[in-house]
Amino acid sequence: MRVIRILVATALAAAVGTIVLSAPPAQAVACGDGSLAFSGGEGTTTSPFLISTEADLVALRGGYTTTPSYYSCAYRQVNDINLASSWPHGIGFSTPGSALYKPFEGVYDGNGYALANLTINASAVSTSSQARELGFIGLSTSGSAAIRNLDLVNATITCGSQAQFAAMLVGQVYGAVERSSATGTINCAAAGDLARMGGLIGFTDGAVSNSWVSGTITVPTTYTFSPNSIGGVIGRSDAHASIQYVLGRVSIVNAAQAVWPGIVTGYNNSGAFLIVFAQSGLTAGLSSQVGAGSSSGAALKSASELQDITTYTGWSISAGRSTSTIWGIDPAINGGFPFLQELPVDHDPSQAPPPILQQLLPSVDGGCVIPGDGAFAYGAAVSGGWTLSWAQWPHGGTGGPVCTRTLVYVSRGWSVAD
Repeated sequence: MRVIRILVATALAAAVGTIVLSAPPAQAVACGDGSLAFSGGEGTTTSPFLISTEADLVALRGGYTTTPSYYSCAYRQVNDINLASSWPHGIGFSTPGSALYKPFEGVYDGNGYALANLTINASAVSTSSQARELGFIGLSTSGSAAIRNLDLVNATITCGSQAQFAAMLVGQVYGAVERSSATGTINCAAAGDLARMGGLIGFTDGAVSNSWVSGTITVPTTYTFSPNSIGGVIGRSDAHASIQYVLGRVSIVNAAQAVWPGIVTGYNNSGAFLIVFAQSGLTAGLSSQVGAGSSSGAALKSASELQDITTYTGWSISAGRSTSTIWGIDPAINGGFPFLQELPVDHDPSQAPPPILQQLLPSVDGGCVIPGDGAFAYGAAVSGGWTLSWAQWPHGGTGGPVCTRTLVYVSRGWSVAD
């Protein structure tokens, strides 16, 4: 429980009748160094940092600069978020010559919410500082890392000349990607030595399951190192990777420029596909599901086949909305193509931050009408709810009247407790 002790300078109060409020106390954390403020939580798997605003995500993206880094923490999104600003790189990245090597090794749970209009423009960054791995999560090298339950909508990824791995969701990952989707465009026409590029994932040596991607990716035509392992869904899947129940509907521009282009994946070194589908006919001149390696378990389907529920034998899928399956299919939803079922709207109360007790001295007239008190509700539009009580701390510890209220985190934000 946190207590905000907000003292009034006696002379100022007597002169102008105003209250001087201090900022909220630093957020208690179990991960990171305590310097970053999120919308709640402690950064652990049982109490993840809560992501509810663009500011939360910007803080996370820059969290590699602290010691310990915030890139090893756990996060849970608790709102749909519409990003307004452009990013120079995603969460987790490295720069040329490994001047910076900052992989994301935590857990990001989208919690079924959408992240819209992610724009990453690496070309606007100086060459020496450009990220080599691009995506919402650019670089993730830990096998225990996970990205799950995220709906990435209308993403725009623009590579710089240094880009080597590119995708909408994850550039390079060794952990799990599950129950997530991505739509948008990737333009790597300016990349000089692009090696792994996919609509959903650039490179994986981990587990990918129950995810889908739709959009367009552009392969460079001028390059230093011939682009290879270019796939509509995944650029390259390596020896320990497993990919199951994944759907791709991606067109590849300039696919003929790639050494190993594939409608599903450019290079599959794992052979561990289990019922992976991709839409045929989206890329002119490209008819192979895999550019090189095993294609077992990956199949190309027409649009009409992908809109037919009988195609998905073995999938957890039902007609329309359901809480008992992972996938749904309905002519009125997602263009008739399969969609991931919505997660429950109610959030686990155990993941919410603890209540916050707020206390401050009364105004000069002895009342609890606090001007601008909504500014002290952690970003929520909360005002009022104060009651006059007695506390030990005023007047040098002799005690006195104080205005008190308790904030509780309910579903998606702070509210005054009843």
